[in-house]
Amino acid sequence: SGVQGLQTFADVEFSRGGTPFDKSRKGLGDTTVLLATNLFGGPAYTVDEFVKAKPETFLTAALWVTAPTGRYDPKKVINLGANRWAFKPQLAFGHPFGKSWIEANAWLQFFTDNDDYLNGRTLKQDPRLGLEAHYSYNVTPWFWVSADVFYTHGGKTTINSVTENDGGDTWKGGIGAQLMLSPEDAISFAYIDTIARPAGDADVKTFMLSYRRLFF
Repeated sequence: SGVQGLQTFADVEFSRGGTPFDKSRKGLGDTTVLLATNLFGGPAYTVDEFVKAKPETFLTAALWVTAPTGRYDPKKVINLGANRWAFKPQLAFGHPFGKSWIEANAWLQFFTDNDDYLNGRTLKQDPRLGLEAHYSYNVTPWFWVSADVFYTHGGKTTINSVTENDGGDTWKGGIGAQLMLSPEDAISFAYIDTIARPAGDADVKTFMLSYRRLFF
C-alpha cells in the first residue's frame, strides 16, 4: 500500500473546429492524492528493497482524490483548476517483459458541483468511465518512456439544469516519460492529443509536467 501526492503544471491548448474559439492556459493545476494497494504482485518494499526489486505482474486498486487547488477564474471558460472535487476509483493491471511494460487501467470518476462556473452558475457532471492502455520501455532503471491510448465514455454536463451537447465517446493518444530522482521522488511529462470526440466537445491538446512524491 502507499500514498502519493501529485502536483501538475500544465500548458493546455483548446480549439473548436469551425469557430474562433482558440485559447491556451499555463500554470498550476489541481492537486491529487493517490491511495493505492496491491491486490496481488508488487509486495510492499523498504526503500532499499524497492531499488533492488525486479518488476512483476500486478493488480492494483487505487483511489484518486483531486482537490480544487489549481488556477481558476470564474469569468473564464478555460481553466487549469476545476473548482470542484473529483473521486476516481481505479483498477490497474501490469505485466513486464524484458525492459518493457504493458498496463491496462479501468476507472470510474465522480464529481462534486462547481457552484461558481462563469460568474455564479452551477456546473454538474455525470460520472465518466475510462479505459486506458499503456506501453512503456525502461531506457535505464531510473528513466522510462511510454505510448498511451485513452478512451472515456459519459461525463455529460449540465449548466443551471441545461444539458450540454457533450459526454460521448472520446479517444486520445499520447506519449510520456518519467525520471526517478530517488525511490520516493519522480518528475514526469506527458503530451496527450484528441483523436476522436463528440461533435460538441473541444479539441484538447495537453502538455503536463508533474512532480510525484511517494510516502511509504
